[in-house]
Amino acid sequence: MRAAFRCGSVRSWLPPPTVEHRMSIRRPSTGRPVEFNTVRAGLGTQTIQPRVHQAAVGYASSHSERLMNLETWKRAQNLQVASLAEGAFVGRLDDFMFDLETHQIYGWRLKGSGMFAKPGGVPADELVLVGRDLALIRSEEAVEWSGGRITVVDGRAWASAYRGTQAVSRRGRSLGAVQDFVIDREGNQVTGLLLHGGLLLPLDGRVSTGPAAIIAESDDLVVEMPDEEAGAGEQVAWWNRLTSAIGMGSSRAALEEGTTIDVTDDSHGTESLVAESLQD
Repeated sequence: MRAAFRCGSVRSWLPPPTVEHRMSIRRPSTGRPVEFNTVRAGLGTQTIQPRVHQAAVGYASSHSERLMNLETWKRAQNLQVASLAEGAFVGRLDDFMFDLETHQIYGWRLKGSGMFAKPGGVPADELVLVGRDLALIRSEEAVEWSGGRITVVDGRAWASAYRGTQAVSRRGRSLGAVQDFVIDREGNQVTGLLLHGGLLLPLDGRVSTGPAAIIAESDDLVVEMPDEEAGAGEQVAWWNRLTSAIGMGSSRAALEEGTTIDVTDDSHGTESLVAESLQD
């Protein structure tokens, strides 16, 4: 996928350098912080608190507050981007390009610091985590800066341009227009569409996302938010339906225990980054 995502017309993405760093991640299940330890002298130990879905910690009284528990494109916009290899800020997340058939994210557009900074881009597979306060990439060497914008080819779309696309069922019922995108915590996949009117449409294989319209096989695929006056029981039931629909539960395939991530850097020696959950 790396070669398919190009930033401007300057050049293709650089192939990964040869120096290898490894990060073993245990996915937190209860909101405990993930501790990143590095053996490079002078770097010490950094503790990074990931953003974890908290279904058991109170339910908001408004639609917007309920959506704060989801990983969405709007929440990711303007997040600071930091590199693990260099420990540096490299810009802010702006937009992403994704595949209309597989819903895989090809890459993210970055905004540089400064008023007249050039935009840049980073392949999605270089993104490690979209966190609560910042996003993490492996190395700033993966970022390509240019003054142009990628030309969209058939079968792909920018998230910003896809907003407003109408979703309908096969029976012809209008489900609403796309308002936002639910993404996984690694910024590699779109898992659902947030529609106007407080509806979530999971992308589970029964939804066709075309360039001009979105077609769902059934009206029942959308997950409706409860009314403002809904009781706690109804809110809990709604949250369970939502998390099940977009794969936020234990069945979600994301950074399982023992997963190894290769972090590359061509300017330093080999380092070992080990991330593991703090134990009770």
